Amino acid sequence: MEHDHEIDEKIKRDNYKVFDWLSNYLNNAPDFIGKEEIDEIVGAGVSSEYAFAVILAAAFGLDIVDNPIDKAVFHNYFNKIFHKLEASEYANNPYYQNIKIPRIQIGNSELKYEKYKPFEGFVSNDIIRTTEGRQIPQVGFFETEFHFPAVLENGRIWMTITPNEIETMKEPIEQAFGKVLTFGLGLGYYAYMVSEKDNVDSVTPNRSGHETPVGPARAEDPGANAVSEAAKAVPTESEVAGSVGIYTVLFIPNPLCLQSEGSVH
Repeated sequence: MEHDHEIDEKIKRDNYKVFDWLSNYLNNAPDFIGKEEIDEIVGAGVSSEYAFAVILAAAFGLDIVDNPIDKAVFHNYFNKIFHKLEASEYANNPYYQNIKIPRIQIGNSELKYEKYKPFEGFVSNDIIRTTEGRQIPQVGFFETEFHFPAVLENGRIWMTITPNEIETMKEPIEQAFGKVLTFGLGLGYYAYMVSEKDNVDSVTPNRSGHETPVGPARAEDPGANAVSEAAKAVPTESEVAGSVGIYTVLFIPNPLCLQSEGSVH
């Protein structure tokens, strides 16, 4: 039992270290890696994901050649963290295809398109938890520039529709049917995707609370602004009782996107 406890504590320490390294990287230098560095390592016959992991491991001070502890951390975490994503897969998403985002600024809020640079890292999916207690963050990158809708407040990103939102909403979208009630609207991704399903009768977003001055619109469609209009509705008790599925949109800072000390060199 004492041995198992020591293993658990070591895994916890490893989890903390990896999260600290990656939060520092994502907050302070997400565009640290460039195409030239990737190409140089890929030329040796490895994948771009492996090259990405090797470059960051070196930046974090890991010796994955001669240090067995660092090699173990690399094997247990870095090989499973980084993913090359295909821009076309997300660009062809119905929301990206049909929802047109104008550039609007009202007060301190701004609706616009932000972008990821080629090989810029970003949180791309939920954290994977292994049976032994390891927590494996998921970080993606594109080989080309990628644009995504965003709402900024005071110059800081508040809401986005990125691969992270798309991936983490897949399951609840697949499970939705009948009358769907959502608490929170965001940029309308969940409400829009669910409304496109044949087995969904209605979608009622409840957006009480923080007032969002801007929202997406679908051009040249009889249902234009349907999501925005639905957002104004506050469901009655009978509507809640008659809902088959309820989904909540929460904007909680990702643990990888919190400030940490240090810097990536």
